[in-house]
Amino acid sequence: MHLHSCRKRIVISVASVLLLLLAMVWMLKGSIFTGSHNKVEQDIKKIVATSSGQSGKAHALIQTFAFDEAVQRADQVAEVQITGLLREINEPMEQTLLTAEVITSIKGNLKGNIHILQDGNSRMQFNDFPLLQPEQTYILILKKAESVPEPNAYWILGSETGIFQTIEDNVTIKWAKGDSQLRVAEVDKTKLKWNKAVTSVKEELGDSISQYLQTDKLIELVKQADREGGRYDEKE
Repeated sequence: MHLHSCRKRIVISVASVLLLLLAMVWMLKGSIFTGSHNKVEQDIKKIVATSSGQSGKAHALIQTFAFDEAVQRADQVAEVQITGLLREINEPMEQTLLTAEVITSIKGNLKGNIHILQDGNSRMQFNDFPLLQPEQTYILILKKAESVPEPNAYWILGSETGIFQTIEDNVTIKWAKGDSQLRVAEVDKTKLKWNKAVTSVKEELGDSISQYLQTDKLIELVKQADREGGRYDEKE
C-alpha cells in the first residue's frame, strides 16, 4: 500500500508539472496570433506565482527581448524620476501604479508627469526585485498601458529587464539580464568600488545587477537602435 501511494503521488506531481507547461505553451501560442504580449506575460506570471505556493515572493517567467528589439518595440524610452506611489493592484496580477516626472525623453515625446505600472506590490514581489523608489531616477523601456484608467500610463517592457537605474558620475545600472549589445557602454567595475551610490544600489539589488553602464553611451545606443527601427516597432 505504501509503495502504491508513493507511485500515485509521483504520477500526480508529474501530471501537475505537465499541465503547467501545457498552459504556458497554450498562452504563448495564443500571443503569436493576437500580439497580446502584455496579457500573456501577466498570465504566465500568475500561473507561476500561484503554483509556487510561496507567500510574498514569486519567481515568474517573463518575456524578454534583445536590447535593440526592446527599444524598437517600445512606445517610449525615457529617463524619469519616481515621485510617488499612487495605488496597488491585485487582479488580474499584483502590480503597483507609480507617479513619475519625465527628465529626458530618449525615444518618443514624453514630458511632464506620467504613470508607471510595475509588476509586484506590497503583497507580492516578483523575482526578488524591489519597487521603483521615490526620488530615484531610471531609464525605462515603456509600452502604453491600456489596463488602467489613469492618463499617460505605461508598463515596463520586459519587466525588470527594461529597468536601468541612473546614479551619479554618469553611471547607470541595468537591473537584470545583461545584453551583449551594451558591452561597448560598460564601466570598469573596479572604478566603482568606493562609489557610495553604487554601493547603496548593490545592497538593495544584491547579485541581481547585470551590467554597469555609462549613461551617455547607453542613451546614444537607445537613439541608434531607434534610428535603425522598422523590424520590431509594430504596435502590439
